[in-house]
Amino acid sequence: RIIISDMNTPLGDCVGNALEVMEAIDVLTGVENNNSFYDLCIELATNMVSMSLEIEEEEAYEMVLKSIEDKSAYNKFLELVKYQKGKIDKLKVSENVFNLKSEVTGVIKKINALEVGKLAASLGASRTNIDDKIDYGVGVKLLKHIGDSVNVGETLALIYYKDNLPEINFENIYKFE
Repeated sequence: RIIISDMNTPLGDCVGNALEVMEAIDVLTGVENNNSFYDLCIELATNMVSMSLEIEEEEAYEMVLKSIEDKSAYNKFLELVKYQKGKIDKLKVSENVFNLKSEVTGVIKKINALEVGKLAASLGASRTNIDDKIDYGVGVKLLKHIGDSVNVGETLALIYYKDNLPEINFENIYKFE
């Protein structure tokens, strides 16, 4: 089976290590269940369960939802983290947060995933060179989405940074009509 998603737009709201794990936990615990990222996660999980158990998608879908409802999906996640010697209790994001505000009024037409990724990288969320140290607490959390109407001064995204905030041009990330 093939599931095609639009990789030109971020799949979720969070880009950056701790932020992405927190977003995944929200999906696994059912906290975040009313957005396109949740829907995509459910669709992917449904297809994997359907294929692996050789059952109809409808039955697999019910199994996936039940595993979220009864927390068995989340508990399996915690088991995998523990097995890999992860420390989920140490998960945190930077206390330094910048509100990226809109400089225009309009409707969001596009969110550029590549530019969001570049911004997260410039914060230290990834490596440019093999010797670079990753900062797991930095990243970007998108608050506004394609189709949202925004006014001048509304916060578009939260930027979690360590010490120095890079120059950010919101027009590289968000396109308006």
